[in-house]
Amino acid sequence: MNHGKIDFTKTVPYVKQGVENVELPPPPGDKIELFNDTLLVQEFQPNGTITVQEVPLTAEARFNNLKSKLKEVRDELAIAAKDYFKEKVNALFAQHPALQSFSWVQYTPYFMDGDVCEFGVQKELVELNGMTEDNETLNYKVYNKNKGYEPKDDDVSRGGYAAENLIGSFADVDMKRMFGDHVQVQATREGITTQEYDHE
Repeated sequence: MNHGKIDFTKTVPYVKQGVENVELPPPPGDKIELFNDTLLVQEFQPNGTITVQEVPLTAEARFNNLKSKLKEVRDELAIAAKDYFKEKVNALFAQHPALQSFSWVQYTPYFMDGDVCEFGVQKELVELNGMTEDNETLNYKVYNKNKGYEPKDDDVSRGGYAAENLIGSFADVDMKRMFGDHVQVQATREGITTQEYDHE
């Protein structure tokens, strides 16, 4: 169908169910709209009115539409979660002046001795202020038999311990949407970066 060019910033008259020239708020765009389980097909007429035809959705169309909506919501959720995570990381750096960077890994194992391989976030840090498992022991926690693990009594250790708790407070599925699979994630005062992580 031929759609005329309409200024959608203004109220326009349109025809619906035999009622003509009813002033309504402008539609969101020159397109077919979806309302509940009905398609609203807009056809712009030469006289400047809009004819709206209501077409019930088929089961297939409803299924495809819901899949599309779910993907949009997941994409929006990933963006919102990442913004929220960054906000919490920035607050963490502000609270611990000696803390400069921390890293963790997250991945789906390739082999689990017959068990299902599932994605997981390894919340214990693999890097803290440049110290890594390869060149130094990351010893930012001590074990208290009455309280369990606690941070050592210095600002870097307290920051690392707080970072570990922050990482663990997000669901694995959200961490995967935010940062991906088979990655090492590093947070610094300049931002958050990822790099490929090699594992078994």
